[in-house]
Amino acid sequence: MADEISKELFTPVLRTHLDTFSGKNVIFVGKIKSNDGRTLTLTDKNDDEVLISDFNGDSNITGFVEIRGVPSSSSSIEFRGLTKYNDDFNINQYEDMVQFGHDMNKECFLP
Repeated sequence: MADEISKELFTPVLRTHLDTFSGKNVIFVGKIKSNDGRTLTLTDKNDDEVLISDFNGDSNITGFVEIRGVPSSSSSIEFRGLTKYNDDFNINQYEDMVQFGHDMNKECFLP
């Protein structure tokens, strides 16, 4: 499964983009607020929450993570993969970069 996922393209998005990319492969980066090993709750730089369903992973993972998955609503993503980031990750700069990319290169970020 991991090999299949690595060959797919995923678009970096913010929480505000989830509706637009419903049913498409996305990357969402956030800070883990809660983790029960089955479901993750992440927060963005504004402390808005995104629910990650079908996680079934390590309940000890904390901090910033990159989630690869498919949005199922404006505030939830079905889990496909995860990358752990360092604790000093700057979510503000990351989100500014993603928004800039969407604003300046809309044709590259079409759903």
